[in-house]
Amino acid sequence: MASTLLLRFLKKTHKFTTTTAPILTRTCHIHIVTRKFHGRINNNLYSRISPLGNTTCSLVPVLDKWVQEGNQLKEIELQCIIRVLRSHKRYSQALQVSEWMSNSDLQFSVGDRAVQLNLIGRVRGIQSAESYFNSLSDEYKIDKIYGALLNCYVRERLVDKSLSHMQKMKEMGFATRALNYNELMYLYKGSGQSEKVPEVLSDMKKNGISPDSFTYRICMKAYAARSDLRSMERILQEMESQPNITMDWISYSAVAKIYIKAGLKEKALIYLKKSEEMISKDAVGYNHLICHYASLGNKDEMMRLWGLQKTHCKKHINRDYITMMGCLVKIGELEETEKLLKEWESSCHRYDFRVPNVILVGYSQKGLTEKAEAILRDIVKRGKTPVPNSWTIIAAGYLDKHNIEKAFECMKEALAVQAENKSWRPKPSLIASILYWVRNNRNADEVEAFLRSSKTVIPETTLIKEYIGGKDVDGLLENLKAAEIDGDEETKDDPLVVAAMVLGGGGDGGGLKIWVWLNDDEKPVMKWVGVVCRFGENNPRTTKVGGNQLKELELQRIIRHLRSHKRYSQALQVSEWMRDSDLHFRVCDRAVLLDLIRRVRGERLKRATSKALATSIV
Repeated sequence: MASTLLLRFLKKTHKFTTTTAPILTRTCHIHIVTRKFHGRINNNLYSRISPLGNTTCSLVPVLDKWVQEGNQLKEIELQCIIRVLRSHKRYSQALQVSEWMSNSDLQFSVGDRAVQLNLIGRVRGIQSAESYFNSLSDEYKIDKIYGALLNCYVRERLVDKSLSHMQKMKEMGFATRALNYNELMYLYKGSGQSEKVPEVLSDMKKNGISPDSFTYRICMKAYAARSDLRSMERILQEMESQPNITMDWISYSAVAKIYIKAGLKEKALIYLKKSEEMISKDAVGYNHLICHYASLGNKDEMMRLWGLQKTHCKKHINRDYITMMGCLVKIGELEETEKLLKEWESSCHRYDFRVPNVILVGYSQKGLTEKAEAILRDIVKRGKTPVPNSWTIIAAGYLDKHNIEKAFECMKEALAVQAENKSWRPKPSLIASILYWVRNNRNADEVEAFLRSSKTVIPETTLIKEYIGGKDVDGLLENLKAAEIDGDEETKDDPLVVAAMVLGGGGDGGGLKIWVWLNDDEKPVMKWVGVVCRFGENNPRTTKVGGNQLKELELQRIIRHLRSHKRYSQALQVSEWMRDSDLHFRVCDRAVLLDLIRRVRGERLKRATSKALATSIV
């Protein structure tokens, strides 16, 4: 039970991805069984599997090698490993173990098949789950299998399929557990139809199914979502009167949270006290209550419970420090948070950067990003290598303060340590904002280096879309293709370069500059520019490039840059394109054009062009 609440607590306080309640129910079972059977897991086998946290790593060779070495495997060992992997959200690897088990000589029960069906739905999608279900013979299609498919439908919020499947389960006599009805309740609550949750409760009672604690809690939350506190209280009284239900701190904590959200502080305090009376030695329970008191801004109660947690529980773990520090940040107690960080550092066996990240977020959100950076750099000086997300927090803080140069420096630090967390993915909007500044304030080498580093953690098309403000990247590239403009080898391999050139950034034609900078050899730059400009309307003295205004000043800057790098041929292309456009082509621009013609095509062509220009001026 406590393990379930831990996950629910973390999901709410740390913005983890939410899932349906039946999944949490199973998660509770997973964590309890994991603890119960932890000693039974063959430590050698699990020690080989555990470090392979990258979900792209296959576990099949590990299992094969284990057997080839003459080691024995029992069903319960693999079942426990699958539970552990599921509890850590390593669903792909859990499915690999499940399928390896089903293909071996080991017994594969109906319960194992139900777990496999659930994993297939998570990893490969609902169609694959349905195909697996349909491939099973009738002897295996019992209530557990039907329940697993129902869970897949609910998780994907497929209302019609869920209801149809539940009806079939009723007709076959398989809808005999509260869990099946709880699935529908979570379906309605998750799809914004909370008003239908009480109907499911009535249906349960009509069919002789006894509600459980989860049932009543879902109903109370559904009524609270509709601000119907009177009905919520009626459900609570009914729950308390049921002989088959033992009231616990979880239920009273849920009621307290409802009253806190409703602004009914006095009623919330009553149920917080009731919840505390039932906690005993449950650290997760203390974490819940600390969070509730933080929502009420009551630091004294938070500190009192923190002290009780130290007294009654064996030890504080990282999760507990993360919770308490996060709550202190929430009420603005940053100095107290920093003290707690030092306390944790003095006792931690492994430096988990999720703990200091809490205070980094706190200082950054308060606008004290310099203080946050100082803390992080001090940690680095002490020999700790941060995860990239730590630097990303600081970068985002500087971005909020419009100090993009510092944000750029911190993001480079983050990209440099991405090996510490290979699954790290920064927000594309953060990268795009920094990129916009970089391409206007740094040289070509730095622009290119930042682009290439960024593309190792963000898909190119995602980065392009953010950079250009959500416009259709694929459609734009198709437009280029339709215009019979084929990219050279570099642009084919690097669509970011093409899209940046085409759509520019911020309306100043800077995207064109990026493309020119990144193409260092002599390439037909203006062929691309000419095509791009056909996508926008030409106006006097400005030209739209992919919807962005291209002004004389920007082209003059590009020409100067190209000339300074002795790229005279490309500078000439830009100059001639500018002359032939609707932009204002001044006398000084003509002088530059003549110099470029001399350098690229020789004196004779320069004289001919000079005569033509003189005539046009007259």
